[in-house]
Amino acid sequence: MLSQWPALEGVQILDGPAVTWVGTSGIAVGASLEDMAGAFSPTAGDVSRNDGTTFTLTSIAWTGAGATAFKASRDRVGVLYDAAVGALSADRTMRGSVSTAWIGSGTFRQIQTGSGVLVVVEFQIEATRF
Repeated sequence: MLSQWPALEGVQILDGPAVTWVGTSGIAVGASLEDMAGAFSPTAGDVSRNDGTTFTLTSIAWTGAGATAFKASRDRVGVLYDAAVGALSADRTMRGSVSTAWIGSGTFRQIQTGSGVLVVVEFQIEATRF
């Protein structure tokens, strides 16, 4: 669904957590920051509250750079997050997978790593089943 949104053309979209280095930016659906911890270093889906009718899918948008300044990465992760929200708003059924879905709560993190900055928006996709 997200990969077909024009604002995300060329952006790496993952279905679940990555197991290897993921590059400098992207979106992972069904993955938390903890799931992806080893994927943010070049050397190096969480579904909860499932009661059969509603569930939460943790997802992240990230960007990083070898630089130590955060502004460019903050701006980029904002664009990625806004595009993900736009894609979900355009198709609340997630291509017919659920009856309705929406963005719930989220967190914003700025991390200074040994490889430079990492900015992450971790957000919840809330959904109801048919």
